[in-house]
Amino acid sequence: MSGNPFFSGRIPKELDEHIENFRRESGESKTEILIRALSAYTGFSLPKTKVKLDNPLLNRITKLEETVNRLSELDELKIKISELEQIINSNKNNNKNENLPLPRDDNNNENQSDNKWEILQTKDVAKRIKISDSTLRNWNRNNLLPKTENGYIIDYSHKKRENGSIVKMFFKIKKII
Repeated sequence: MSGNPFFSGRIPKELDEHIENFRRESGESKTEILIRALSAYTGFSLPKTKVKLDNPLLNRITKLEETVNRLSELDELKIKISELEQIINSNKNNNKNENLPLPRDDNNNENQSDNKWEILQTKDVAKRIKISDSTLRNWNRNNLLPKTENGYIIDYSHKKRENGSIVKMFFKIKKII
């Protein structure tokens, strides 16, 4: 027999049924449930005791926590894979377009054919389709190209280094008929 004092009382039948269901799910005894409930209600801090390892509810919670941790790791891996795919695609685009001719400024050419692609610098494309330079760079960075905007199809073309460090980006645009 335990050295702890005995405590009892009458409770409504519905509460008893609820406690019994909870006891079956949690694996705790009625005494453990009563002690925890009274401690929480009165603000009494119980001494730390070992948690039963065979508690089904705690086992379920532990398994759920492990699953959530694995899902978080998977999300991190998906982000890394996406970043690597962007680098690979960027390298493919750079290698494919190394020998492209220098872009020409066609802004003043009113008689250009509507069916041909033009290769323009970022600022010229942005001006032509009435968006900001940063919006265009963000579309490229986030793999949102090719894209249709303000009557044009826009796609990434290539980068060109000038003076060793300055990088200029070029885009292809085509007027939609």
